[in-house]
Amino acid sequence: MTTAKPRYFDILEDLWHQDCSCLQKEWRCRQLYTVHDGGTIALDWLLATDSKGSDGILSEDASAPLVVIVPGLTSDSAAAYVKHMAYSMATKGCNTVVSNHRGLGGVSITSDCLYNAGWTEDLREVINYLHHKYPKAPMLCVGTSIGANIVVKYLGEEGENTPVAGAASICSPWDLVVGDRFISRKLVQRFYDKALAFGLKGYAKLHEPVLVRLANWEGIKKSRSIREFDHHATCMVAKYEVPVMHSCHLALLSLINEHACLSVTVPCVSFHCFNNTMTTAAVVTNVVMYSLYPIKNKPITGCDIP
Repeated sequence: MTTAKPRYFDILEDLWHQDCSCLQKEWRCRQLYTVHDGGTIALDWLLATDSKGSDGILSEDASAPLVVIVPGLTSDSAAAYVKHMAYSMATKGCNTVVSNHRGLGGVSITSDCLYNAGWTEDLREVINYLHHKYPKAPMLCVGTSIGANIVVKYLGEEGENTPVAGAASICSPWDLVVGDRFISRKLVQRFYDKALAFGLKGYAKLHEPVLVRLANWEGIKKSRSIREFDHHATCMVAKYEVPVMHSCHLALLSLINEHACLSVTVPCVSFHCFNNTMTTAAVVTNVVMYSLYPIKNKPITGCDIP
């Protein structure tokens, strides 16, 4: 009798046999971009061509597609999955740049502002800068997890004013309120919650002098979940009274329900896992239902990852 092989064995085999040469590659160039409030964003480049501009990065006349990657929570350009995405796109002729979150990628926090799941100002400034710098390059945007939440929220806010030609949202949490409750239900989810909180505390430790001044440092050190970290850090810096207000304000599904996301005017494909530890199947189903309506004849489409 044969036994069905669990899905995770297939994933491990794929990873084992996959060419990981991209993980040893260095980013072509790092650019430090200063946003309006003095914050610093690290832009890491991987180019498909050898066409250098006067700044040593990319020729201003470059016409190859430019892909902006926005990583997930506590991830930056050093993450394996980010390198794989960038390398794969570069081999297909796209120039790629990773827009690291504030305080990540080895860069200090240089203003009194942290990133969060709905902070779109940094992405907006980076995209406008890149479009102005490379006007001939069609721009695409890819976000993963919280980065996906940021990308789609930005597209909804900008509407027809965005220079982005298309986007991909990979495993966005969509409804942060439901996700906050869902992630604490079962053992595996609680373990994942603690793992993410551990990563957030590591992020906070890198910037202790700033967070001691802006947030509840003792509370941060004792945090054992994302909610606890948000209560002691994110909410205090972003001026939310409690984590649930923070989650409600930044949840994409709430924006869809209020028709704010109907201003998304570019093709956007969304990939979801129904067994995601932060997003329930019901949330994904609601997203797909609302996304079936054409948006300026360029609908958001949903794809399930089995």
